[in-house]
Amino acid sequence: MRLRAFTLIELLVVLAIIALIAALLFPVISNAREAGRKTRCLSNLRQIGMAIQMYLSDYDETFPMNRFPDARHPLSHEWGALQGSSYNWKRALLPYLKSVQVLECPSNSYRWSSAFIENFGGEAGDESNWAWSLKLPISYAYNGSFFHEGIPIRVLGESYQRARFLAEIPEPSWLILLTETRVNYPDLGGWTLTQELVLRSGVVSGKGLLQSHRGGVNWVFCDGSAKWLKVGATCVPRQRWTPYERDQTLYDERARNLVEEYR
Repeated sequence: MRLRAFTLIELLVVLAIIALIAALLFPVISNAREAGRKTRCLSNLRQIGMAIQMYLSDYDETFPMNRFPDARHPLSHEWGALQGSSYNWKRALLPYLKSVQVLECPSNSYRWSSAFIENFGGEAGDESNWAWSLKLPISYAYNGSFFHEGIPIRVLGESYQRARFLAEIPEPSWLILLTETRVNYPDLGGWTLTQELVLRSGVVSGKGLLQSHRGGVNWVFCDGSAKWLKVGATCVPRQRWTPYERDQTLYDERARNLVEEYR
């Protein structure tokens, strides 16, 4: 019996069907992969949150500073006053973490780069003074709107340096402790929400928060819990950046002026 060969038209039809199926499946597969990365990131943050709770227990309910004034680790760049800022909260938590990999979000494309920003001090941050083999990944940052006392005097005008106490926070489950970041600094504050900067690549980007998980960000709160929220939800109807009700007007304004990528 003589077998009938496929015609060119039949082959083209089959290829078109395969291409159509692939086009339909690709977004599904891509979304599934991102969902997995989002879950892994959230798991990382929960582990960091637990580590901070252990730190609180060991240090009389005192949070680690965002930067520690440690003269053994001076940071050399144009902000010379940031002496010792290369020893930060991440390094203080290393004894409580199983692996440094929990400091790395799998969706963060900046996690092993300086994410150099033209008018934001370059890579002057918490890892720029360490040898490459000792650097920690860039993915998470302290809430600098409240946890910023580790910066030495004359940078932000503090009259003294100290860490924050848990007793200063009326609702630990409400106040942001950690956020996701794209820049090499140990802390970022609410001031970043309305500011656009230009990366060296020429890409216009938000000043630091990394909204990489399907339109939102994973956050850690001061009770150690972690969850996904849109950036705007941290400002209104009730802001989560400071424990002070008086700051709500400021965050109402910031919510109205979020940079485009955070909307």
